[in-house]
Amino acid sequence: MTQKPFHILHLRKSEGFYGAERVILQLAHFFQNESFRSWIGVLNDIREPCLTLFEQANEKNIPAKVFLCRSRLDLLCILEIIKIIRTLRIDLIHTHGFKADVYGWICARCTGIPVISTQHGWTHKNKLIQLWEYITFYFLRNMNKIIGVAQEILTVLEHHKISPSKLEWIPNGVTIPRVLHSSRPFKKEYGIDPNTWTIGIIGRLSVEKGHRFFLEAMKEVSMQFPKIHAFIIGEGPLKEELISLVHAIHLNSMVHFLGFQPNMERWYSMLDIVVSSSLREGLPLTLLEAMAYGKPVVATRVGGVSRLIQNGVNGLLVDPEDGKALAKAIEFLIMHPSRAKQMGRSARHFVQKNYSVEKMLKGYQQIYEEFLSKNL
Repeated sequence: MTQKPFHILHLRKSEGFYGAERVILQLAHFFQNESFRSWIGVLNDIREPCLTLFEQANEKNIPAKVFLCRSRLDLLCILEIIKIIRTLRIDLIHTHGFKADVYGWICARCTGIPVISTQHGWTHKNKLIQLWEYITFYFLRNMNKIIGVAQEILTVLEHHKISPSKLEWIPNGVTIPRVLHSSRPFKKEYGIDPNTWTIGIIGRLSVEKGHRFFLEAMKEVSMQFPKIHAFIIGEGPLKEELISLVHAIHLNSMVHFLGFQPNMERWYSMLDIVVSSSLREGLPLTLLEAMAYGKPVVATRVGGVSRLIQNGVNGLLVDPEDGKALAKAIEFLIMHPSRAKQMGRSARHFVQKNYSVEKMLKGYQQIYEEFLSKNL
């Protein structure tokens, strides 16, 4: 008798399309073969609806299901997930994020199947979210396995009395582009002089990403290099506030808000410098991608970033919440283009060696196979 494939359900309460969502798509796409079948369950909050992950899954022909959440702990939603688990004969729940952790744990207990979680990082964006994230540690203690994308995340989990035997470190991984394109044609297409420096920041527009310090840095840099252009890529709750700030500090002509961009290849190709001004981080996928494209990066010393960047070798590190330090680092790269190119080359080599998507997928496969063997 042929053994059925091992069925995995990914759960995520998504508020956009960021690093965690992209990792979920990578996993669900790769583990769709003779041995594994993957589904994505999107917890869609009625107060903050967001279907981008569901839409992106559909575009990639990955089976996905939306579960409507009418309240913070919606028992009807949980019952609907349990029904789907039984219908699809799910063998393992894989959660991503605090709400998915809680819902996934309850569903696992009700159906008798194992549950694992990937911790991508914490936002602490308000007191209520902080409370939710703290409560989640109770559920994590009772999960079968917890993966952290950065060693610093595992340290926090151990501090909250989660058994080290349950913890695994699997850093995010990215696809390494085989060919690197010149930024010049992309700049021309956007109406920018090919010799003008372009600086980008990519990610959710929320407090923990530190965009206001990025804009503070851009104001400083523009005084010395008035022709530069800055691109803010992403969506989020602070968008209108950041647009107002740009107007208030008179950067309208040089700062461009691009919103969500499903195809990032052209933007990585166009940007000369990529900045991460985060106040908190796990292991930012956008930083890894920028480095894979050979871009010099300027980033804050938070989370797993310090393990990723060797200051002055494959990028520049500054302290968080310091717009002036960000500005000085960006100005250094502009004034020393040969050093900037060398840092970009070193960054690409480092990511290729240590953070390939193949390496990440191999780590998850070992964990999935551990549960698959128990299921036989």
